[in-house]
Amino acid sequence: MFSGTVLGLLIYFNLRPLWRDLLAVRTTAEAFAEGNFHARSPLSKSRLFAPLPLAFNSMASSLERQMETRQALAHAVAHEIRTPIARLRFGLTMLEEEDDPEQWQRYHEGMERDIQELEQLVSASMDYTKLARGEFQLHWETVDLYDWFADLIDLVTPLKPAPLTLTLDCPHQQGRFDRKLLYIASRNLLLNAFKYANHSVHLSVQTEQYGLTICVDDDGPGIPEDDRERIFDPFLRLDRSRDRSTGGYGLGLSFVRLIAEHHGGHAEVQTSPLGGARFIITVHFPPQSAD
Repeated sequence: MFSGTVLGLLIYFNLRPLWRDLLAVRTTAEAFAEGNFHARSPLSKSRLFAPLPLAFNSMASSLERQMETRQALAHAVAHEIRTPIARLRFGLTMLEEEDDPEQWQRYHEGMERDIQELEQLVSASMDYTKLARGEFQLHWETVDLYDWFADLIDLVTPLKPAPLTLTLDCPHQQGRFDRKLLYIASRNLLLNAFKYANHSVHLSVQTEQYGLTICVDDDGPGIPEDDRERIFDPFLRLDRSRDRSTGGYGLGLSFVRLIAEHHGGHAEVQTSPLGGARFIITVHFPPQSAD
């Protein structure tokens, strides 16, 4: 009888830590399932179950990142489609007021392009998750840089505040990049510049031996040095005292940096010669066989 009691106590005190470890993992799993995606299991005190909370925490972190990416994607889609929708509204207004058949046809064709852009933007935004996970295969195309960026200027001009001047400095040379993604990155930078510029926005493109550099300058308030790195964090909003409409520069800029990095380059902010902010993205050209 005595030996049985002792044996029972020995089993109890040996299994109790194991039970506590299992209970802690179960409690964390229940909290995670109820929506607390920051929940993590404490490390196991027993060697037998030590790998279990580590594996659970790794899985929880991965799931949390995926959910954050999908939430960011949903915001990105909503943000991106506003541009062609705004142009469609502008086109509809002009169609109603236009009597000249040639001008009417021009606005009609512009709206057709906006509809095509909506389809492309939705497709590109859906690629955001693959970009973030490193699973996206870029579609490299060779283009005439001046024609491509001049077309970009034409597309964003209807969204520019009337008092602003928008100028382009681009060589008549060829470049290679993913047109769909670089269009989104370049357009996001121009739209941000439109929000904060006082009088002028300048887009410049410089070619190098292995790539190109795109600069968007404005004469607005600029960005403090302390904010220049974190401004590329997803959907960051800076001090509202520097905001005129949206609460900050950051919406969509994380996509800009992501696109630049997947082209082998980077994105950064400096002080513009115009007095405001200079956003810079670099693109590295792939070998000709990378199509």
